[in-house]
Amino acid sequence: VEAGGFVLPLLDGYDLSTPAKRRSSVSARNAYANKVLKKLAKRAGLAHPERVTTHLARHSLAAHLLEAGVGAHGIKEVLRHASVTTTERYLQGFSRDLLDQSYLAAFGSKREDE
Repeated sequence: VEAGGFVLPLLDGYDLSTPAKRRSSVSARNAYANKVLKKLAKRAGLAHPERVTTHLARHSLAAHLLEAGVGAHGIKEVLRHASVTTTERYLQGFSRDLLDQSYLAAFGSKREDE
């Protein structure tokens, strides 16, 4: 991905010329992505497909990176936070119990890595 580019071309063709237009475009595509994720979660037989969202996916990615030993600076880059302070605040709430509760709430079963 080139600097400033997107991993997924979900915003190709959208007018991103102003902050307001970017917010609107991102909001529209997030809504679409969440709709697709819920359909996929339902097809996969997850216990609570309505809870699967891009936000949950983002938290899951950060949690997996943290558990794999990636530091806050690396996670900052992946999540594209402007500041490592933002990432550190984001990660503060990540405890094993919280992650387990979130996983159970979304998928209805314990994680397989335990």
